[in-house]
Amino acid sequence: MRVAAQSAHHRAKSAQLWLGGLLATTRITALLKWKVSFHATVTADAVAFLIVQIGPWPAVTAPLVPLIG
Repeated sequence: MRVAAQSAHHRAKSAQLWLGGLLATTRITALLKWKVSFHATVTADAVAFLIVQIGPWPAVTAPLVPLIG
């Protein structure tokens, strides 16, 4: 009886640790995705702002088009 109880406790503890690790990994992944998305948005906004400030001259803005799209 005692061995079965210890085994059940061990399985429960193992599952708890696995679930905790999975949740931590999910949080880290979500944070990294948010950071990448945030930086991409800020970069696109900065490029768009520069294009507006410099003016719509094709010679100046043409090299920037691949960066935006």
